[in-house]
Amino acid sequence: MSDQRLCDGDTCGTPGCQIPYGYCHCGCGAKTRIAAKTYAAQRQHKGHPNRYLASHSAPKHPDYLEENRGYETPCWIWQGAHDWDGYGLVNRPAHRGNVHILYYKLHVAPVPKGLEIDHLCRVRDCVNPAHLQPKTHRENILIGESPTAKNSRKTHCIRGHELVPGNLYVQADGGRRCRTCQKAYMKAYHLKRKAKRAGGDPKTPPANAIPDQRRCTGMSS
Repeated sequence: MSDQRLCDGDTCGTPGCQIPYGYCHCGCGAKTRIAAKTYAAQRQHKGHPNRYLASHSAPKHPDYLEENRGYETPCWIWQGAHDWDGYGLVNRPAHRGNVHILYYKLHVAPVPKGLEIDHLCRVRDCVNPAHLQPKTHRENILIGESPTAKNSRKTHCIRGHELVPGNLYVQADGGRRCRTCQKAYMKAYHLKRKAKRAGGDPKTPPANAIPDQRRCTGMSS
């Protein structure tokens, strides 16, 4: 977690305030100006950042609620808009898009170039900065539960052959194939072509042919 200074709750009047010092307290993520005068009624102090930008005010509802979702610490569940895939959305001057990226920028650091933010808790609408970690796109995909991620963790093909370096063929696109099944498929293919040339029925596969080879592919890494 970053050592970025948080707002002084005694100054803003909100005990336990988690807004970074110098940022608008409405949660928009924008920085405020330094107050030129002191207005005690508005908790504005000369030489310190204003609590709000002009026309901004305290949110009418909390941005997130803490919930225990099975991770080490509670998740901060976003209470605003969501996209079709379950990620929180925000439309503010400081950031437009996924809200967990905004929370990482505010509470930790800018997102490193070439990386994307992954949820360690696997809860897509969580904005707890402690649950967010930058990773490469490949790392982010393979740690998830997509078909690609599940296939990359398989140790055996659907016919029980172990997917070890000596029995593994990696395609140019990263897909994996079992060499044992591939050899059996090619043998059956050539026997079928030989039967066709000999005048046999090409629609009748040889007795030692295996099922459709496509069932043994698609194991993307």
